[in-house]
Amino acid sequence: MNRNICEGIDVDGIRSSFLAYTRRAFGLLPHIESPKILDIGCGSGVPTMELARLSKGYVTGMDINRLQLEKLKTKVRKEGLGGRVKVMECSMLGMDFEDESFDIIWAEGSISAVGFERGIRDWRRLIKKDGYLVVHDALLGLESKLESIVEAGYELIDHFTVEREIWMNEYLLPLKESLAEYDRCCEPDIEKSEEISRYRREIEDFERHPELNESVFFIMKKIG
Repeated sequence: MNRNICEGIDVDGIRSSFLAYTRRAFGLLPHIESPKILDIGCGSGVPTMELARLSKGYVTGMDINRLQLEKLKTKVRKEGLGGRVKVMECSMLGMDFEDESFDIIWAEGSISAVGFERGIRDWRRLIKKDGYLVVHDALLGLESKLESIVEAGYELIDHFTVEREIWMNEYLLPLKESLAEYDRCCEPDIEKSEEISRYRREIEDFERHPELNESVFFIMKKIG
């Protein structure tokens, strides 16, 4: 029996391949000395930790999933980043930060919870003057999103697409292979059944809606 796979699917390991696109997006920003960054919907903090490494600044990872946040806290302790990475259990609908608190707001895959237009509009007040917003969201409705960026008071610095083939090869297929290995090697585990079922549903959604399996990084500057 493969004890490692039976401890759980290493989704963080699979997702780490997407850090190449996190780094690409961050590289499109100008240098900011020790920036304050808010990572909205950070989950277990795969991008959060990378942002801390890249920026040499201060990152607040925010999410409502307590179990995922505990994973992030463990990573922070292991890498000795407690002085620069803060973990918050908070809904994006209940943020009470002061205006202009952050140099950069980062949101990979989370803005869909409130909608693209509402998210970029509501989060704008939290960004410092001439600060930046980076959003990774579905490609669907691209033209409308590009228009809403200007209407919400941002300058679009750049954007780039993460193609369907990348999602398939770097996320979906490795996840399917891990689940198949789990089924072969592991006894049913009630404690992990919900997690495993969630990954199966995710695969079903990917396969049922292939048109949604492309995404875009938007790099924006707050103006005015």
